[in-house]
Amino acid sequence: YLDRLEKESGAVDFRVMQSNGGSIRASQARREAVRCVLSGPAGGVVGAGYVGQAAGFDHLLTFDMGGTSTDVSLYAGDIQVTTESEI
Repeated sequence: YLDRLEKESGAVDFRVMQSNGGSIRASQARREAVRCVLSGPAGGVVGAGYVGQAAGFDHLLTFDMGGTSTDVSLYAGDIQVTTESEI
């Protein structure tokens, strides 16, 4: 599906969200798909930070509830990164 999305995006630099909140080119995501496993929760925090700052908020609590898990994140003006599974 990445091939199709990239083709449909035209001349845009098509990128895919990573689990760490950064992005990679679609070609790299195809080779290293594991980098994108937790991209949904990471993207939620990045998006919430952007929208929160635009609305004048610099401290946020995000809540992402799915069918089998819930992810809660604290955004305090910038994105904190950790490699630990427990904080």
